[in-house]
Amino acid sequence: MLILVEPVISTVPDSTLTVPEGSPVKLECSLVSGTPLPELSWIKGEHKVDGEVLEIEEISRDQAGAYRCLANNGFGPTPVEKEVTVEVTCKELM
Repeated sequence: MLILVEPVISTVPDSTLTVPEGSPVKLECSLVSGTPLPELSWIKGEHKVDGEVLEIEEISRDQAGAYRCLANNGFGPTPVEKEVTVEVTCKELM
């Protein structure tokens, strides 16, 4: 018999990341516990990326905002999620 256990996830960074425009960004989501193993994905708006890591080579201001890591193993009606806010600072004009 398989016992369902709600996923527990953690993210790096934990809640907020502030980076200058044009910098690389790496968001990581890892499974702490959960049975069966959940599928992990990152979502921002309508965009979804499957997997534990979301990388952006050169972030722009329009990519700032809330990114959500979702973990779904069928435990409940909705996936477990954790949000990371990415703040992008503008480059100064010389």
